[in-house]
Amino acid sequence: MPDIITPFEKLGGLKKSVAAAIGIPEGIPVAIGAADTAASSLAMGIRKHGDVFQSMGTSEVAVFCLNNPNFSPSFMNRSHVIPGLWLSNGAMSMAGGSIRWILENIFTDVKSEAELEQMAQASAPGANGVIYLPYICGERSPMFDSKAEGVFFGLTSTTRREDMARAVYEGIAFAMQQIYKMGTNRWEVRPKQIICIGGATKSKLSLQLRANMQNVKIFTVDNANAATFGAGMMGALAGGLYEGIAALPIIDNYKSCIKPDPEVVQFYIKYQEIYQQLYPCLKECMHKLYDLEHGDL
Repeated sequence: MPDIITPFEKLGGLKKSVAAAIGIPEGIPVAIGAADTAASSLAMGIRKHGDVFQSMGTSEVAVFCLNNPNFSPSFMNRSHVIPGLWLSNGAMSMAGGSIRWILENIFTDVKSEAELEQMAQASAPGANGVIYLPYICGERSPMFDSKAEGVFFGLTSTTRREDMARAVYEGIAFAMQQIYKMGTNRWEVRPKQIICIGGATKSKLSLQLRANMQNVKIFTVDNANAATFGAGMMGALAGGLYEGIAALPIIDNYKSCIKPDPEVVQFYIKYQEIYQQLYPCLKECMHKLYDLEHGDL
């Protein structure tokens, strides 16, 4: 059996014909890149079974590092850039996207995400009984249903705009808690902490909701783009600047640590149970409505 070629094995530099075509010197080291979450995993030091990080942006992804491809159909799966390791990505579609949607289409008088967050903070945990399903572009994990639709559930005559704002923040966090719990249960991992990256880590409310609903410490880092850093490290390995993965620097300049509040953790458990029941109960109606809207009936 031939030896397995690792992603970082030196296979020679840029060929003469290619170098001439693109106008750069022959022999420059060439590195194969990776998907964003794989590159970010390398950058964040996600290098052993059970390591987890979350990327918080327009969509949001919880990434689990595995030592074998025991994949879940509820996750998006790929190999790590490190030989022998695998990544399972629990990806929801509209996390930060839901925040922008409600700003642009519902609360058009609210001027910024910071102002929307302040409004949401004026509603108590539980959003006065309102639960938001963030399936406004269908959904990926855990159901992979392009016909899933968004919902505000529990509206009453006492519902205020502050409650609807908070429900959006909580609904996104409920979705990530569902994904996170599915992953930790399937692979029997209990990380002591999760590193969160991405633009949405600027939101203190979002981070505290993740910590409370997932019941885990959340760390953030002072780095704008972990994927770019990881890609740079792959290039550095190909160029011989580092001898092996263990020698690579990682992003560990932590800027905040958010701890779960035990009382709030218990408070959200009952709401999470309702959240998880809503999609199965509404799925058939969602599909019928989707088909009506798109002329499929």
